[in-house]
Amino acid sequence: MSGLCKKLWGLSTSYGTACVLLICLFLLTLFGTLEQVEHGLYAVQKKYFESWVLVHELGGVPIPLPGGVLCMALLSWNLIAGGLIRIRKSSSTAGVIIVHVGILVLFAA
Repeated sequence: MSGLCKKLWGLSTSYGTACVLLICLFLLTLFGTLEQVEHGLYAVQKKYFESWVLVHELGGVPIPLPGGVLCMALLSWNLIAGGLIRIRKSSSTAGVIIVHVGILVLFAA
């Protein structure tokens, strides 16, 4: 495996990447909830949660954000690769593996 592939694998399966993606999902939820007042549920759902990328206006300043589809796809990959493939499998990590599988089932639903 080349050096670039190892770096990409390490980055895509890291705990830090999961934290950044969860923060992005928090921001999408926050901004989407606040924007529902002006634009309605379905328009906001399309803009924030059914898109790959979006631009949110905050005080007239455009803020580019990843969309809900992109965040969930990357987080699903992170959970599969980092939480199920990369983790050491033993009786002490069985609970962690069960939790990761449960979260993936929720994502699939």
